[in-house]
Amino acid sequence: MKIGILCSVGSGGKDRMRSVCERLNTKWAEEHTLICVEGYGGGYFPGAAIIDTPDSGGYAKMLGSAATSLVEAGARMLTVLGGDGTAAYAADALIQNGCNDIPIFGIAMGTANVGPIVTHNAFDNGIPPVKRLRTEKAGAVDVLDGDKHVAYAFNDAVIGNTLLATVDGKTITVDAGLLAGEGRIVPMAPTDRIADKLTIKKNGLRSVSALRGISQIIASPVERDNFYGRAVTGILCSAPHTANKAAILISEHPVITMEQEEEGFDRPAAVEQMMFGARDSIELFGVCDNALIIIDGNPYLRFNETIKLRYIPEIITIAFDRGDPDEGK
Repeated sequence: MKIGILCSVGSGGKDRMRSVCERLNTKWAEEHTLICVEGYGGGYFPGAAIIDTPDSGGYAKMLGSAATSLVEAGARMLTVLGGDGTAAYAADALIQNGCNDIPIFGIAMGTANVGPIVTHNAFDNGIPPVKRLRTEKAGAVDVLDGDKHVAYAFNDAVIGNTLLATVDGKTITVDAGLLAGEGRIVPMAPTDRIADKLTIKKNGLRSVSALRGISQIIASPVERDNFYGRAVTGILCSAPHTANKAAILISEHPVITMEQEEEGFDRPAAVEQMMFGARDSIELFGVCDNALIIIDGNPYLRFNETIKLRYIPEIITIAFDRGDPDEGK
């Protein structure tokens, strides 16, 4: 089988990336044809077929073009070494180009490796034989800036002014606007207000948030079962028993941050939650201009007042290792 390999050039450090790639090459190259992209890991795989690096657009567009180029070159599985953001870029490109039947196997090398695409830790679990991998479909939240598709959130879509990044091996909270607009990583604490008089419209029915301040809004697919039934997740514990497989969290306290404040630790933090399913449309009004859209750790500038969300089931195919440790050896 032909397998495409796509490495995030900024993830994990060169030594760690080289180490994983060497193990992967040793495990797979004898039985499978590996295809790589110059500039995205091609140098780590001697003997692999190398295709040219896409030369147009920014990093996200180039990485997406690299992913689709591997499929066009005959890859029947795409292995992505990076974090959730890298995997999301690649998956979005496959979906946009009608290649979402190609499984993506995510090897964790990023700041956050939550999944569902990034499923495998090569340092703890080694490299599994390809025949031990299983595949399944996963859904995502489609995020739109006005009526324009931004990206698919497989892990979460955050509306806020900060995101997490790793600098010199340390995870910090950084300014999302400067990273998206200028590519600069600058430490920054989350704002305590990213929306005024936030209104949510679900299928045309309007609801106004009662929170005194909103620091982040988070939308996530909740179709996975690894946290279901835990009351601390609030209404989300009902997810396995309903057709609603995505959710919104509206919080007065930033959830995704390395800054620890009183809310949620020294005193209760107020949140509002709403669930929605594949047939629902969600619109958000009243989000302030300082809030960006951050999807699986990737920041996107906003150009419209309204943000729209919809859940799309089984939109991507993921590969994962859940076999017997002795199977396929």
